[in-house]
Amino acid sequence: MVCKTKILNTQLRNIEFIVLDLETTGLSIYEDRIIEIGAVRLKNGRKIDKFYSLVNPQKTISPFASQKHGIYNYHLLEAPISCMIRKYFCHFIEGCVLVGHNIMNFDRHFLYRELKVTKNTLFVDTLGLSRRLFPDKHGHSLDMIAKRLKIRNIQSHRALYDVKVTMDVFLKFVELGKTKFKTLRDII
Repeated sequence: MVCKTKILNTQLRNIEFIVLDLETTGLSIYEDRIIEIGAVRLKNGRKIDKFYSLVNPQKTISPFASQKHGIYNYHLLEAPISCMIRKYFCHFIEGCVLVGHNIMNFDRHFLYRELKVTKNTLFVDTLGLSRRLFPDKHGHSLDMIAKRLKIRNIQSHRALYDVKVTMDVFLKFVELGKTKFKTLRDII
């Protein structure tokens, strides 16, 4: 395991990041479950690998959630359950810093509970970065940030599409904050 202090002082260009997004059965971090995972591995700002899976939550998706992301119960009948992909996902993210939009308040709870991601995992939240870079702006949703930065968003609320937008937002934030954001410590 990498020493946290050492990695926090590492230059951003020397860190591998995993940009990820989850879709879930609903909005409760306590009761809902993962139904879709999308993740992209970045090195030096370039995509080098990706991970994708639908996940059978073994529970019903709320109508609100299905309407939002377009994933319905019948889409997941043949999908693996989370424990079947846990090993592959954890291997994919090993040694990387995880990046997501609102990852601190939402996604990480699902990652801990369902995929057994360790508590030592480091996270960068583009929501927090947006608030730091644009403190006077209102609206820090992924859609609002994408519009502000003129990043094309083809389809919201599907894991790999949101990963692409989050990745572009993250890379743009690193570029915009290049005088402030030199090490991982500067963006966490």
